[in-house]
Amino acid sequence: MDHIILSLISDIVIENNDIISIAIKNRNKFEGWLKFELANKLAKIAFDVTVETQYANRRDRYDLSFFDDKYNFYPIELKTPTTNWDIIGIKKCTKPITNNIKSIIADTKK
Repeated sequence: MDHIILSLISDIVIENNDIISIAIKNRNKFEGWLKFELANKLAKIAFDVTVETQYANRRDRYDLSFFDDKYNFYPIELKTPTTNWDIIGIKKCTKPITNNIKSIIADTKK
């Protein structure tokens, strides 16, 4: 299933490179937009997709989740990490990325 999800995300990036380039140029995050694009592609494959699914017995939520035809549950947590590389034509990064990296690590531990 990982391969299908990664392939769909790759397709989304390729199909929308003009939109994503705007986000990258301004160092904007686009996780929310990507979540709905991925949910749409998964729904077209005929998966029963839910956005912002609550974890069992917790207040936290997965970005999206779905069941396959065998009723296997697949939760997905997306992250679009911040970078601080200096690249010509890209807005300079003025704040440290430490907190963003910490939040990614915290989400993986959940």
